[in-house]
Amino acid sequence: MTHRALHGLCCVVAALLGCYSSFEPPQSGELIAEDAAVMVVDPSDRCAASDARDPLVPRDGETCYELIAHNGGWEGDPLEVLQDEHIDQLYYGIPWPEGSVATRFGAQQDDRTSLHRWLLFESNSGTPGLVERNAFGVPFSTDATLIAGWSVGGCNVELPSDMGIELASPSSGKTLMVQWHYLNLTGENQHDASRIQICVVPRSERRHVGSITILGTEDVGGVDGMPVGVESTYAGTCLNRTAEPITIVALWPHMHLLGTGAHAELIASDGTATSVFDKPFRHDENVHYAMTPQLVVAPGERLRTSCTYFNSSPQVVRYGISVLQETCYQLAFSYPAGALDKPMLYGLIGATNICWGD
Repeated sequence: MTHRALHGLCCVVAALLGCYSSFEPPQSGELIAEDAAVMVVDPSDRCAASDARDPLVPRDGETCYELIAHNGGWEGDPLEVLQDEHIDQLYYGIPWPEGSVATRFGAQQDDRTSLHRWLLFESNSGTPGLVERNAFGVPFSTDATLIAGWSVGGCNVELPSDMGIELASPSSGKTLMVQWHYLNLTGENQHDASRIQICVVPRSERRHVGSITILGTEDVGGVDGMPVGVESTYAGTCLNRTAEPITIVALWPHMHLLGTGAHAELIASDGTATSVFDKPFRHDENVHYAMTPQLVVAPGERLRTSCTYFNSSPQVVRYGISVLQETCYQLAFSYPAGALDKPMLYGLIGATNICWGD
């Protein structure tokens, strides 16, 4: 599909704000109405929840913080969004106190014409207020750790009531870095004051402390790319190298325009494979799915995650972070924190918390 042909479609995609996906599943058999039809909600997501896009309000014991897209300042200084597609990296100080874990995160989207996604990392580089334009991924030297994210069709994320996401402390010397990915096809510069919201509690309030691990693969057809006019599936495998079980509470698939399905299999030490995740995918519905029941990966077991595509464009498509290219990522929310990560492995996405190639 050419850039011109994608112009209208991508504008629609970038303008969409999706539904609410909570790791606390709805009651079995809950119904919703859509276009006068009644349908059963997927019990692993809550995209139809009435508070899907609401701002996060602190609950008892929580404190919520905001990171605002800015042009070098903060309130009243929205980021100037240049034309075409680009990633801007913005840096922030760590606002929460020592010993905090994240319970929820979400976004209040301001620029609905251009914002494709954001990713929030803890980084060893940058100073609060710094704006780096036209960045490509995360420099390997930053030891960046992904702690939250959102993409078109995404929504507020809530961890189970007994789990929190591990967070760096203010004394760690780290900064927060947000990649704001824009596709501005309006023909003129825009301005964005979107807000990332992240709610925290003291670590002592959560029995389990977990993290995000990026699963999947960056080998989407290799140098030959994804062939035209056929369905293709690409996969990566992650091994539990630890001596303890790892519990996965949710998966978040992320592909681009050609993605049609996301899958996962648990591979036992004897090679037996069991399907544990099989969801359709749409580029405008980047939702998180609870694992119901939660998935336990025993020592020596592997999780094989795969992405399926149909290349309806007139040309070969290869891996890349552009909306016009393709990715195959599944973000796993799991505990203990960091247990699923593969040491010393870096992908083109640049973060340290990834696992594939096993």
